Formats: sequence, structure tokens, C-alpha cells
Amino acid sequence: KWAIVDLDNIKSQISFLYDDVMEFTGDLIPVKMGDWGYIDRTSRRIIIPCSYKNVLPFNGEQAAVEQRKKWGVINTKNEKIIKSVYDFIQPIPGGLYITWKDEYSDDILSYYSDYFRVINTEGHLLYFVRKEDYNSNFPYAVFHNHTAIHEKRKYGLIDINTGVVVP
Repeated sequence: KWAIVDLDNIKSQISFLYDDVMEFTGDLIPVKMGDWGYIDRTSRRIIIPCSYKNVLPFNGEQAAVEQRKKWGVINTKNEKIIKSVYDFIQPIPGGLYITWKDEYSDDILSYYSDYFRVINTEGHLLYFVRKEDYNSNFPYAVFHNHTAIHEKRKYGLIDINTGVVVP
């Protein structure tokens, strides 16, 4: 079991309540008590119930969560921002997500089965990233509403609001 300790204010009695705890940067701490949820950093009260099979730490006001073997995104009020329909989801800067599904019903999207999709917080497709070109260490930093993209060793910028690519 795990405990969370404030090193500036160590109390004499520490309760080991959690099956697991993840790294965190914001006010909500991912904790596992059977399933995963989030507690408030200060009060240690459960803010988002432990009802997810897997979670990622909050990235600003949003976090990726897994439910029924599919990933989606919630906000700090546990409201669905992006439906849980993805087999893979990873946040990147600018409120964007790299996603992938095993199956796509749309014929056009199934043509791109070797590509990850980059979506915004509304779930709208912005662009594709070839799986072989994807690198989780690539610095997808956002500057003035643009983020870098690359394919086959060629790089460009994409406007994260419009999806327009600047080669």
C-alpha cells in the first residue's frame, strides 16, 4: 500500500490507503483503490471516483482515462470531453491528442490504418502521423498555436486551431 506525505507538514500518523499512486503536477493526484481515480492534493478527498481501469495524470484541465478497454478524456469535474472509443491515446501540448483505434468503420479512415490520428479536445481530426514516424520523445511543443509535425524525415508546422499545415 502507498501513502501520500507532505514533506513540509509530516503528521505523526500516516495512513497507507492506496494500491498505487502516479506522478502528478497539478492539484489532482491519480490514485488506485481497486480501480483508478483522483484525489485532491490538499484535502486528500476523492474528487473523481476510482472507477477507471487506467488513467494518466491531468494535463492542465484534462486527463486520459480507460474504461471498458477504451480510452477517452475527462475534465476535472469527471465530465467526458472525448468519448472513450480509442485503443490508444496520448496527450501532446496544445490540448491535442495522438489516438489510434483497431477498427474504423469509415472507408476513408480505414485507408489510413497505418497512421495515428491527431485530434483536438472536441475530437476533430487535425492530421495523421504515420505509425513508423511517431516518436513519443518528439518535442510536440506548441508556439503561437502551431506545433511541429513530421513525416518521412520532413518537418512542418500545423495550426492547432484550423489544421492548416505550413511546410
